[in-house]
Amino acid sequence: MNKATTQSIRAEAIARLLLKGMTRRQVHEWCDRQGWRVSIRTIDRLIKRAQGMLAREVGQHMDLKAELQKSVTRLESLFRAALEKRELCGIDKDGEVVTRPKPDIRTALMCQRELNVLLGLDRVRPNPEEKDTDDIIDFGIVGAKEE
Repeated sequence: MNKATTQSIRAEAIARLLLKGMTRRQVHEWCDRQGWRVSIRTIDRLIKRAQGMLAREVGQHMDLKAELQKSVTRLESLFRAALEKRELCGIDKDGEVVTRPKPDIRTALMCQRELNVLLGLDRVRPNPEEKDTDDIIDFGIVGAKEE
């Protein structure tokens, strides 16, 4: 078996491990137990290759834009439902059910947090170099490369 085939087989094996939720350290330990006798750097390259394989596989089977739209719509719907929640108060003299608003703030907050993560808003921070933020706040993405 040539080197390219071996690397491909190993990357596929690592991809299966990543799908099972193994961490980088666990993958390294697994490779050692397999007796692969490769460097940490090589295993890291195999992990990157496996991640690329998984990303391509997902891309072939999923329209990411459509999935993002569905996820956002679901979270917004859950958010609205949580805020529109009502509580039963009783029955009036005409036999009608009486309710009053009782928003589920905890659920609404969880939906908002999930939406923020999904859209990457959890990584937005005010620009620390901006001294006067009364009129405008310049937001930057944490970890984004400077242009």
